[in-house]
Amino acid sequence: MKNKKISISEENLDVRLSARFMDGESCIGFYEGWHKNGRGKSYYTQWGQIQVCGTDFAPIKELQRVFKKYYDVGAVYPRKPRLTEKGKWTKPQLMFQVQGRKVAVICKAILPYLLTTQRIETSKKIIEYYNETK
Repeated sequence: MKNKKISISEENLDVRLSARFMDGESCIGFYEGWHKNGRGKSYYTQWGQIQVCGTDFAPIKELQRVFKKYYDVGAVYPRKPRLTEKGKWTKPQLMFQVQGRKVAVICKAILPYLLTTQRIETSKKIIEYYNETK
């Protein structure tokens, strides 16, 4: 039997690997509550958000590279070390974050590759909400 070559696009492979990493390390959330705009007016709203934090910077930067390259979304922010209850300082972290409508773009891309039931349900909820509120 001869070996068959499987053709997988670079984008598909990058997104698949990123989705599997996010499946274990991310927080995908859909929230609702009161929010203030820039002029101080409060209003009730709903929004989606994805956050991935880590003390190893390489995977976080790779997420940013993948999602900026293919979908032009996502940003990386440094997180300051925090003092724990035991009085020790945590390691510095990087955080990859996406909020608002751009979350739906990432959720559509990673949904076929997610394994965790909770993340699948939250991603579907985010996609449905942003499809309804175009």
